[in-house]
Amino acid sequence: MKFNYKFDEDGFSARYYQGKASNTSILIILSTMRNDAIAKAFTEAKMDTLALDFIEPGREISLDDISFVAETMHAQGYEHVGLWGWGLGGSVALGVASHYPEDIDLVIGVNPFHILYQPLSIKPTTMTILYKGLPLPLLKPETKMWKQVAKEMKCSHEFHTVDRYEQCLTYGLREEMIIPVEKCQCPILLLSSQNDVVLPSEYACRQIVRRLQDHDYRYGARHLHYQMVSHAILPPKAFNRDRLLYRRISQIERNYPKHCQKARQDAFQKTLTFIQDKWPEANE
Repeated sequence: MKFNYKFDEDGFSARYYQGKASNTSILIILSTMRNDAIAKAFTEAKMDTLALDFIEPGREISLDDISFVAETMHAQGYEHVGLWGWGLGGSVALGVASHYPEDIDLVIGVNPFHILYQPLSIKPTTMTILYKGLPLPLLKPETKMWKQVAKEMKCSHEFHTVDRYEQCLTYGLREEMIIPVEKCQCPILLLSSQNDVVLPSEYACRQIVRRLQDHDYRYGARHLHYQMVSHAILPPKAFNRDRLLYRRISQIERNYPKHCQKARQDAFQKTLTFIQDKWPEANE
């Protein structure tokens, strides 16, 4: 089995981490940061993982490419291929599973948005998300919103963007931007935080669950909601790499560090339990 992948040779860039030789399941990690640390956390729990570089400077996010990676993992002998995504990665994971349901066997979305969107950026960006080579419609915050966020952060010492995205939902949302999660054909686990000041993830997860219920989704979906934790519902060891940064930009992490860490530990354990329940052989 090939352990590492390079874009020039393989069409994608990723690092493979082996949990145990007998595994028939692998979890692909989609995150804009710390994807290797997140992957290693699952590997320590005996899961094979792949830390995928799905966002690189100057590149689009291609659902087609991520589907290709999943196909590659199946071809390498994995019976089950799942996606774990955080924030934008969670939305992309749901998007891949919705548009390529035959390739994805499990999705875990951590503080995702229920729509495909362009993150707030300091500079104007032309980021696109592609499906079959064509750009999908994205919710796009105005660049000037970032200037407001930066100004407020100097006073509050908190990276607070959630209300900007809520404004976009009010005036810029179109039906075709909403991820058609009912097209997925796999178990879905959603995690959200009431104190997520980056994205309206609690609202988004409830919208996803409601949409699945309206379509009589038969593959199973669960929503874990936490109160005392920030946007960073990461495996504890992965969070610890950047805990000083998060405490600097998140009020709840500064005021209630022990509560937040306890929530992360609970979320990680319940995530592992969810995977083991859906993929019993992953714990053999």
